[in-house]
Amino acid sequence: MIDGKALRSILGQPSLRQHLELLTRQCATVIACRVSPAQKAQMVNLVREHIVPEPITLAIGDGANDVDMICAAGVGIGISGKEGLQAVNASDYSIAQFRFLGRLLLVHGRWNYRRMSMVLLYSFYKNITVALGTFVFSAFCGWSGQTPFDSWCVARSLVPRARVLSSRDALLTSSSCFCILLLFPVSCRLAPA
Repeated sequence: MIDGKALRSILGQPSLRQHLELLTRQCATVIACRVSPAQKAQMVNLVREHIVPEPITLAIGDGANDVDMICAAGVGIGISGKEGLQAVNASDYSIAQFRFLGRLLLVHGRWNYRRMSMVLLYSFYKNITVALGTFVFSAFCGWSGQTPFDSWCVARSLVPRARVLSSRDALLTSSSCFCILLLFPVSCRLAPA
């Protein structure tokens, strides 16, 4: 955790900045309090530029002073509230209250991960099937260049993708999400370093 005065002096001196870069490489989470909007964006850029491989950064903000930080981060979450909707308009995801963050990360993040992995595997196996089918068909046709599939057949293969994208994980319901939040509070480290 670092505050604005310390951050201003650290970022002003190159030797201290290098020490901060080394320190951020060893941290799982970097939290800055009482810093200016420009310093928030500088901290996000510092983490993104000097850690290899580049980490996925998450910035959470609720007002106009958080817009630069949200735009600099890989994933931005805006919280709509009393300070206006500037953070919500600049963010990738928006939530109404901070307490919805656990559900957004744990439930919807898992659903998205599963959907994307299913689409990836479906596309991989579909392309192998189409390529092998075309190869075998070409061998039987004397390599004439005749296409084995009509355009409607290839377009029809997109229908299962829509089904995969709309599927939900039956394992995670609202009650199981509550149990997960009790076991792993949002403040704990969600991923290994």
